[in-house]
Amino acid sequence: MTARRSAPLTKTEIFSAALALIDAEGIDALSMRRLARELGVEAMSLYHHVPNKEALLDGVVELALTAQTPAGPPPGGDWRATVSGAVCGFRRALVAHPNVLPLMVAHPPSSPEASRMYIEGPLRFLTASGFADKDASELFEAVFALSFGHAMLSANYPVIEGEGVPAVDFTEASFERTVGVLLDGYGECRQGEA
Repeated sequence: MTARRSAPLTKTEIFSAALALIDAEGIDALSMRRLARELGVEAMSLYHHVPNKEALLDGVVELALTAQTPAGPPPGGDWRATVSGAVCGFRRALVAHPNVLPLMVAHPPSSPEASRMYIEGPLRFLTASGFADKDASELFEAVFALSFGHAMLSANYPVIEGEGVPAVDFTEASFERTVGVLLDGYGECRQGEA
């Protein structure tokens, strides 16, 4: 029997409960019926807030990402520090929710707000920081792919060891160093860079 709630349900509460369920038990544990039971409502009540399970998954992905994403570039801040902070925050969001990683690949943020925040905003920042369109696009591609790859390996292979060779440890520190080297390399392409 479903426990009754007294407070009205919100989208944020629905997405938060779904994210917590996926984090704890994996994506297969999530169903509209199970989520409704966790929230103390009937399953049909969820459909007043989210039209279907796809919309629910989209909301979960966006919630997982926004928890770690910096609010925006500081005015007049160094472009390297801004990009590094955003990329490392993105990786932290991915690593914080390993059960959501496959969802993020299958359900990239698609709302206009998410597109502005995760795609348009970073690309505009890079071009405004002196990068040609092609270089901005390639740098975005590189850090995006690096973030996903590193996070997926962190979740599945925290350390890779072999005999007589150094261990490969997928830590946040190693990721930050790699991002720094990548940004230094791309910085040479930046217009006006000394």
